[in-house]
This record gives sequence, structure tokens and C-alpha cells, in this order.
Amino acid sequence: MARFKFPLQALLHMRERAERDEQLAFAALEHDRVSLQQELAHVQGNIAQAQHDARALLDPNAGTIDLQAARWQAHAALHQQALAGQLRVSLSGAQVRSDQQRERLLRASIARRALERLRERRMAEWSLEQKRREQFEQDDVATQRAARARKEG
Repeated sequence: MARFKFPLQALLHMRERAERDEQLAFAALEHDRVSLQQELAHVQGNIAQAQHDARALLDPNAGTIDLQAARWQAHAALHQQALAGQLRVSLSGAQVRSDQQRERLLRASIARRALERLRERRMAEWSLEQKRREQFEQDDVATQRAARARKEG
């Protein structure tokens, strides 16, 4: 029996590889973006803790107030806020790169799916043609048998 051979199979494989490459690139960018988000959340937690500690150092009900320690604590909080600002900028850039890569992945996926649909259509046409040929051969064999039976009988 004949086998279907898609003439653009090499192109389909190429598009599948291209899509896989885009998926890997997108996954790497998403990993970086999530890491930045986690780091920002950690820094924001540090800011909240530093602010809480500074308030505790300045609480008049706690006894003596250590202004030097409060100043250091405030400085640490400001440093963490600056770090958070840098992380927000980095996160924004990572989000833009991730969005751009997602778009490239979508285009690669669409190109692959279009070629797969073409392959499926061609396979369906080929299958229909095969069935038509088989039916024609069966009809031909039946006709020949009938003709022999008439000659003999």
C-alpha cells in the first residue's frame, strides 16, 4: 500500500524546531522575570521590616531612644527602597522582553500550525484519492470476473 509523503515535511520540522527554540527563549525570560519579582518581594519585605524596626527604636514607650541606631535603620530602609526602585526598572524591562518573546513564540506557533493544517488537508486529499483508486481497481476486477463468467457460461 502506498504511503503519504508530505513534500514540505522538512519545512514543517524546521518550523517545529524554531517554535521549540522560541519556547526555550520565552521560558528563560520568564524565569528571569519571576526571579526579579521574587527578589522585589523580598526587598519590599525588608523595607517593611526596616521601617517597623525604625519605629520601634523611636517609640517613646520603649525607654531610651537610640538616635544613632534609628538613623542607621532609616538609612538601611532608604537603601532597600533604592534597591527596590532598581528592581522595578529591571522588572519592567524584563516584562517588555518577555512580551516581545511571547509575540515571537506566537508567530512561530502560527506558522507551524498553518503548515500542519496544510499537511492534514493534503493527507485527506491523498487518502480520498487512494480510496478512489482502490474502488476503481475493485470495480475493474469485478468487471473482469463478470466478463469471464459470461464467456464461460
